[in-house]
Amino acid sequence: MKINYLHITRSRLPRLRQAIQLVYLCYSILLGIQFCQFYEWALNSQGVPPVRPAGIEAFLPISALLALKPLFLHGTYDPIHPAGLTLLLAITVSAFFFRKGFCGWVCPVGTVSNVLEKLSRNLHCKRKISPWIKYPLNSVKYLILAFFFYVIFVQMDSKQINSFLFSPYNMTADARMLHFFLSPGKVLLIVLATLFVLSVFIKNFWCRFVCPYGLFLGLFAVLGPVQIQRSKDDCTQCGKCDQNCPGGIHVSNSETIRSCECIGCLECVSSCPTACVKPGISHTYSLPCLLIPIGTISVLLIAWGIAVSTGYWHSQISVEMFTKFYKMMSP
Repeated sequence: MKINYLHITRSRLPRLRQAIQLVYLCYSILLGIQFCQFYEWALNSQGVPPVRPAGIEAFLPISALLALKPLFLHGTYDPIHPAGLTLLLAITVSAFFFRKGFCGWVCPVGTVSNVLEKLSRNLHCKRKISPWIKYPLNSVKYLILAFFFYVIFVQMDSKQINSFLFSPYNMTADARMLHFFLSPGKVLLIVLATLFVLSVFIKNFWCRFVCPYGLFLGLFAVLGPVQIQRSKDDCTQCGKCDQNCPGGIHVSNSETIRSCECIGCLECVSSCPTACVKPGISHTYSLPCLLIPIGTISVLLIAWGIAVSTGYWHSQISVEMFTKFYKMMSP
């Protein structure tokens, strides 16, 4: 009996994706627990200090974005939250070479969004968005990203950015983020509840219409060499690729999917019954499906290894300094 190994690989892609997402979600939760322990120790200063997990800076994208300007203008690497800058650079590089693999295979927010999307399917409450609503909604993340870029790269000069990066506010950004989620105010609860409801009714609402970080990566992915290709000669127009795309892309309408919304999740690839959808550099050069997740994760691990070995991973702020500023901001 002839075994179609390609089909087996393609059919297992969704489960592999879920497994990788689950691992990183658990890792993110572990980082949160470790940082909570460090923060509690910093307030009480009793016993042996636990290690502050540098990876928590992955959740400080605005600080990392601010640190980009002095890096490009003066070659100055952020000493306050270097891991955040390292991860931003690594994820951007991976987006250029391997689509938005971070969004599709790693991001914990994307994982939660996928869970809500599956809940929507099971409850049969998913709704299609008409174009006159979709396009205005889609402009939200463009406006948010444009605002950040205008403020950081146009309005703020190097002196103002350095003043912010070395301010007590930025030094305690990780602790402020912790307070933000552990002690949410009314406004935050309303926003989260609204996003939850919208995500149940509208597929991947946050990732598609709000997240400026995903759009930032998407701009690099569009320019990258790897795109999703569709062979129109082999396509039966079954529409399964369109139905399963988290980004709401009409895959069956194009031969090359060059879109900021494509997160490289390969759901279109795994759902195609004729294998006419696949990643490739062009229609001539097809690539293995696992290149996107393996490439994305490899870039992150390589960046982490280089940062650790060169001293660009752990903050240069001392434990005593963190303790001082945490106590100053603590209510």
